[in-house]
Amino acid sequence: MIIFAIKDKHHKRRPAEAWLFYDEQNEKFSIKIAESSDFSRLPLILGFLFEKGYTEIDDYWSRRFVKERIVPSERQNIGEILKKNGLTEYKEIDMLRLSKGSCCQDDFYLEETDSYNDVSNAIGYQVLQARKTSGFTQKELAKACGIKQSNLSRIENGVCIPSVETLTQIAKGLGKELRVSFE
Repeated sequence: MIIFAIKDKHHKRRPAEAWLFYDEQNEKFSIKIAESSDFSRLPLILGFLFEKGYTEIDDYWSRRFVKERIVPSERQNIGEILKKNGLTEYKEIDMLRLSKGSCCQDDFYLEETDSYNDVSNAIGYQVLQARKTSGFTQKELAKACGIKQSNLSRIENGVCIPSVETLTQIAKGLGKELRVSFE
């Protein structure tokens, strides 16, 4: 399984709002949109589907998203493009990696990642937003919480899931109370 985080060029620090998956064995694409997302923080086609209530996108729509971001196989000079990039045959996944998912229609790109974790991204984004709303820099908040700035950065970027104890420290450092809810 190959996983790409779908990211906004103008908000690189913001955790991914959606992930593109490629099943190499079955040659199928799928997309998962974070349930906490907002249609305005997604590429147009995904925002449209999200507004209709979809968070799990099938191969048909995922492939349409991919095709917007790659050189088409019908392109007149496709042979030259393949040769220049050391490819012997046309595969959508290879074209996607070459383009990094960039597209002239929007400001999103793909970042290949080893893991997908909607929970860590959602928590990280909430911590980031709370810190910014409170006017703290990462360095200031880390000091107020008694944790390393590098650990706070990892949390905000969705790289790790913090313990309840760490989240409690962050809440106290922000002058807030930690609340957990099940929706």
